[in-house]
Amino acid sequence: MVIAYTVVKTHTAINRMVDLCIMQRKNGVIVGNGDYWNAPSTWEFVECMSLYFFEGLADEVAASCDAGYGYSILSDGSTDRSTTEAEAIYIRLNVLPADAIGGCAANVRTRFAGLEPIDRAKSKDKKSFDAPAVKAAFDSALASDSAPKMLKAAWDNKHRKLVGGSFDGAAVMIGRRKGVVALLKEEVGHFVGIHAVAHNLELAIGDVWEQMDYIGNDMPRVLNSIHAHYSQSAKRQGSRGDISKHLGVVCLKLTSLHGIRWRNSQKRSSQALLSQWDSIAADLQARAYVQVGCTLSELSDDSAFWGYKVDTRHVNPQTGRSSTWQARVKEGDREGEFTYKYSNGDIMDKVTRAEVLTDIGENTRTHTGV
Repeated sequence: MVIAYTVVKTHTAINRMVDLCIMQRKNGVIVGNGDYWNAPSTWEFVECMSLYFFEGLADEVAASCDAGYGYSILSDGSTDRSTTEAEAIYIRLNVLPADAIGGCAANVRTRFAGLEPIDRAKSKDKKSFDAPAVKAAFDSALASDSAPKMLKAAWDNKHRKLVGGSFDGAAVMIGRRKGVVALLKEEVGHFVGIHAVAHNLELAIGDVWEQMDYIGNDMPRVLNSIHAHYSQSAKRQGSRGDISKHLGVVCLKLTSLHGIRWRNSQKRSSQALLSQWDSIAADLQARAYVQVGCTLSELSDDSAFWGYKVDTRHVNPQTGRSSTWQARVKEGDREGEFTYKYSNGDIMDKVTRAEVLTDIGENTRTHTGV
């Protein structure tokens, strides 16, 4: 169970459970015979632990309410677009220390209460994610038969215990007439619903950044263009993967920008792009070489360059006269380096792969010397 907790707490992929169990066994830890080294068993452990933490949350809510503090609710839609629409629900309350006398100590904390799917059948038109459907998700998470009795009692008596709530600025949440706040105020007359400060801050940052052409326009365009270039072609993805392997870097997934948590999305997309910059630049450069008819690139083997001929223009520093000599690319002292051997038998200084590619493309090089 400890390994399952570690997997979830560190946001590790569930399929890594087997690897972690094997590692622990090699370290001498008794982890069973492998019957529970799989994703379904991991989820069973997680569900058991969540029930335990849920009971703890119920105790905290009950203690806060008994002390006269009550509690608030916070929620927002899940940012995972690959799953069904769900509401992340949090409870904000005063967690009283064990030695608190008369409930006079203040220790405000925010506790995760659940990620509840939104049932569109509970909506007004039976097919949308409207305020009644979101409100029903609150009821399902906090007052269902599976919820702890004390938490269920606190939610059922929310007209006395619930103080307020914090939500995003969507009309479905804070709309004055039909939003979730309006529905809660019908049940809790003193309920105070506010537009989340963090969401307001993000909107303010967005307004500022829109005034900056690079961050507001150019940067999103570059991120989305690169993502589209690779996500729409398995062949391109495979090519980038091969180059990453050649460069000795891990090929990470590129992400695009979207409207949900856009600032976080921009940070995540930018970090992914920067970490993959070398492999992306090398792949795009190789494709550009092919498009203009070149057969060599930065990723070509050294032996592919040997024997190529380049016309070089030599300038005599004394007379200022120039003459054209033909040079042949020869093997260098180490990988990625080459030498030019001229028709008169002279050996030029060492040149790099990039210089050779430039000379082959331009078919000329100016060299000052005798």
